[in-house]
Amino acid sequence: MISMVYTPTIIASTQQRFKKFGKDMSDKRKSHLGDIGKKMREIAEEEKTRAKKIFEEHKSFFTNKESETSVKSIDFYEK
Repeated sequence: MISMVYTPTIIASTQQRFKKFGKDMSDKRKSHLGDIGKKMREIAEEEKTRAKKIFEEHKSFFTNKESETSVKSIDFYEK
């Protein structure tokens, strides 16, 4: 009987300790999450610039091929 009376207080104190522990962990991790977010943004920007550079290289490769072939023309009517 006595153990049944004390059980709710033990559970309540455990829940309070979990809440305090969770708050402490979130406070500790906020700075880490901010740093991770900054790194992810930097990586995303680097990937954007890399993709743009690759796109420009491909674009210049294909436009140069077209301009070279259009410069050479054959006129069959002149002798």
